[in-house]
Amino acid sequence: MLCLPVDWNILAMNEVEQMNLALILLSLSLPVTINALSVPRHPQQVRQVTIQVNGYTPEIAIRFEPFANADRVHHILLYGCAYPALPKPFWKGFNICRYFGSHILYAWARNAPDFHLPKDVAFSVGHDYDSIKYLVMQVHYAHPFVGKILDYSGITLHMIDERPHHLAAVLLFVSGTSIQPGFSHFQTNISCLYSGDTPIHPFAFRTHTHTMGRVVSAFYKHADKWIMIGKRNPQWPQLFQPIEKNLTILNDDLMAAICVYDSSMKKSIVRMG
Repeated sequence: MLCLPVDWNILAMNEVEQMNLALILLSLSLPVTINALSVPRHPQQVRQVTIQVNGYTPEIAIRFEPFANADRVHHILLYGCAYPALPKPFWKGFNICRYFGSHILYAWARNAPDFHLPKDVAFSVGHDYDSIKYLVMQVHYAHPFVGKILDYSGITLHMIDERPHHLAAVLLFVSGTSIQPGFSHFQTNISCLYSGDTPIHPFAFRTHTHTMGRVVSAFYKHADKWIMIGKRNPQWPQLFQPIEKNLTILNDDLMAAICVYDSSMKKSIVRMG
């Protein structure tokens, strides 16, 4: 569950330090280690960088093992694409997939631990029937680099070749409401109807805000009854928190999320907090 707005000033600063890395799903390598860059990150040197990355055959992803530190990396997003936004292994900026067909597979922030999917649940990538043929890892840095610094932040992606009983997907809620200043409790609400024949079984819940976020909650309404999916402080490690209850979201169920911010120290409207 991703709650935006986040702090616009931080986003503007991180735009210069945002890196994308693409993998084509080709040759076998288990587990697959996806490194961000092991080269200087000085802005004037980025355009000359070329990276060779080993891919893998069509497989099933069951575990995401990050190696990053929040002192340097604000967050990492791993996307699946039919085609990457650019025909090269590395680029800067917000473009991810061509034709806007991106799928979030994994997200990391605030020194969250690795994420192992439940038994018989996995992401399918690279097969003829999959919409995901490439992986693009996007790294947002907490601070601009100064000088010649090497960075090896990334993700180890653990794969198997056995098709699971359940396929995983990430359902993303995003709030675009600006945050008004001077409130210790400023709430934004998000909701939508689920329209689909496939039942959804939530098994993990993740939040994301920047420094102003205090609590993020998610619910769904079935047969006139509200059921909580998850609730978490976004200032804690932003992990995928397991959902212990057996939940099922069906067609025409109402899904909703609430994001609470503390803007008491702000003097002007914040687009992202």
